[in-house]
Amino acid sequence: GRRRQQSQSHSASRDGSIRDVWASNLEEEMQTIRDMLRTYPYVSIHAQDPGSVGTPLGQFRSSEEHAFQTIVCNVNLLKLLQLGITFFNADGQRATPVSTWQFNFKFNLQSDMYSKPVIDILSRQGYRFQHFDKDGIDINVFAELITTSGLVLCDDVTWLSFSNGTDFGHLIHVLTGAVLQQSENEYFELMEIFFPNLYDVKYMMRSCKDLKGTLTEVAETIKVGRHGGSIQAGTESILVGDVFFKMRSMYFEGIIDHERYNHMVYGVGSQ
Repeated sequence: GRRRQQSQSHSASRDGSIRDVWASNLEEEMQTIRDMLRTYPYVSIHAQDPGSVGTPLGQFRSSEEHAFQTIVCNVNLLKLLQLGITFFNADGQRATPVSTWQFNFKFNLQSDMYSKPVIDILSRQGYRFQHFDKDGIDINVFAELITTSGLVLCDDVTWLSFSNGTDFGHLIHVLTGAVLQQSENEYFELMEIFFPNLYDVKYMMRSCKDLKGTLTEVAETIKVGRHGGSIQAGTESILVGDVFFKMRSMYFEGIIDHERYNHMVYGVGSQ
């Protein structure tokens, strides 16, 4: 019956390793996540928003400042659509049987802002927008649950992402419940509070002489396969983590210099 159908719809991948989270199963899944962090303290992330809609106006001292103000402008205008997080242990092994949680947020094409070309691409990738409107997670409920989940504000968790200024901008916006301010210093202070350990794979690529380009291009270069067919936040977060651990062993002899790489975000800040 209906209950069986509903539980099946919570798996977003054929092998069951990606768990779809909607309003109906949010609390239950956050409890599961709390229990995982002791064994799997590395968390890779990919946030999907409905595309870039705003450009900041005015004079900017540098391309980095312009990039940061673009993040602020769009984070404040847009809703988060989907967030993928994948759990790894210190050796880079993904959690089993479920490694990845894909959070789907309330979003309405009639009333929320978006970029049409991006929404068209996402529709082709299999996003069903009426589902987000009807069954999506209320962002304020999510903010409350993630604040007490052990994922944020915790020294034992290490966050991984790829070119992550916008991803963490969205999360800071959600966690503080406030407009993202135009001060880079404040942005990095909040980032350090909520995410004490955070590596940006794109920034780390600067130290790897033959790595350049997008996440997909880097994965191809170092021979990391993509998990699953469709590109959604969950599969992207898996790829971020897989690429990080492969890079760590290939280019960093298994050890990341924490002082050098922690909170260094590609294209943001005067690093």
